[in-house]
This record gives sequence, C-alpha cells and structure tokens, in this order.
Amino acid sequence: MKVGLGVGATVVAGAVLALALTEFAGARAEAAGRVSAVGPGRAAEAVVRAVGLVAAAGVRRRTGPEAQRDTGPEVAADADIAPRAGARPVADSAAAHAPPGPALGAGPRSQAAEGYAAGAHTQPPLPAPTAYPLGALDHDFTGDGSKPEVRTLGSSWLWQRQSLTIAGTTYAQGASVHARSSVTIDLNRRCTAYDAVAGIDDLGMGLGALRFSVYADGVRLWQSGAVHGGQRAVPVHVPLTGRTTLRLVTEPASPMAVVALGDWAQATISCR
Repeated sequence: MKVGLGVGATVVAGAVLALALTEFAGARAEAAGRVSAVGPGRAAEAVVRAVGLVAAAGVRRRTGPEAQRDTGPEVAADADIAPRAGARPVADSAAAHAPPGPALGAGPRSQAAEGYAAGAHTQPPLPAPTAYPLGALDHDFTGDGSKPEVRTLGSSWLWQRQSLTIAGTTYAQGASVHARSSVTIDLNRRCTAYDAVAGIDDLGMGLGALRFSVYADGVRLWQSGAVHGGQRAVPVHVPLTGRTTLRLVTEPASPMAVVALGDWAQATISCR
C-alpha cells in the first residue's frame, strides 16, 4: 500500500512540474517584463509553492476511499492473504467455538436404517415345544388329528399307565409292552424329539432281557443293548425334526424274555 502511494505521488508531481514548466516557458515573455520589478527569486518561489500544493492534493486523493478502487486486484488480494500478526483466521475461530454436531452418518435417517438392518436379521423367537406324554396319548379313532396319536391298526398291545417302576425307581407315567412289540405313533405336528427311559418293569421279578429300538419314518434312529431285569433304565433321546411317524420297538434278548414287560417310562414327544 505504501509503495503504491509513493509511486502515485511521484507521477503526479512529475506531471504537475512539466505543466508548470510549459506554462512558465510560454509566459516568459510576459514574465520577463515583470521580473525586473518582482525579481527572479519571487518567481521561482511561486512555482515551487504551486507544485507543492498540487502534489499535496494528489496525496490526499490517493489516501481516500477511491484508493481502494485504484489499488487493483493484486494489492487487495495481498491484503487478504497477509493478516496482521497475532490475528486468528475467522473460519478457525468460528469452528473452535461452534457446538459439536452429530457425526457423519449418525443422523435420524442413519439410525433408522441401522435399526431396520438389525431388525431384518432378527427372527422372532420360536414358541416353546409342548411335551405330549406317551401315557396320555389318544388313539387315532378317538383323537382329532391335531397332536400325536397312537395308530391303532398295525400297533401291538400298549398299556398306558402311571407309576411305573424299573429297578426300584418309580416314574410318573409311561407305557408297558410285551417282549416283542411294535407301536406306531402319527405325530400330526412339527415335532422335535422323543425322550424316555427304557427298561424292564419290576413286575417281571427281574427275569429276562430286552432290546429297545426307535424308528422314525421307517428308519431306525436309536437302539439299546440288551437290558436285563433289575438293571437301571437307559436314557433315550431321538431327534424328530422333519419326521411324520414314530415307531417304538422291543425285541427279546434272552430265553426268559417271554415273561418280561418292557417299559417306555417318562416318555414324551416334544412338538411345536
């Protein structure tokens, strides 16, 4: 800014001086007659005073509001680029005092989208299975087909009862069968498992031995070894997912098995 003012003042002073010299040369003839009366010193003093007044007027004009229009884009740009010492940029100051905003992607729409995405992968919980006791199942000619039922035709004798005793342990419910037996059950629902304990009822006085097997849709899924009278019951667990029928089979495993009663004690079919 100071360099611009200095150059402008020098140009104006030079122009005024040239104009004054021209007028002075043109008026020499007229002034020649008066020099003798006024004197050469007074004439030179008048010229210098005129040049000083014109130069001062030019300087005042260059420092006014118009100087901002005449400085040009280069000077204005320099003024913006070079802030005064110690000053903080306006943008940095505003950012430092601005309240913290939400993080990118944390707006309501993003939260809703995340909630939707999370919900899209969450399946509703399945209902708890219902346990159907073997000792309380209906037969097909008395049932309504909405839960597991014993198929009457094609099944062996089945004694559904309470308070079965195997090797001195009493169970709340179950079913007793002969040594050679096959009982078919129509599941009629989406069933998941068959659970029981298998053994020889204490009514047989500890005689004989039996082998127990479980089939589903004609496929054997579980089989015990030979279970003897007086022996503790063996646990049974058979998955039934995707199956439609269940078949319980007992077979003699000793010559004295003809007097034995096989027990499916504490037997339940779990279905949804």
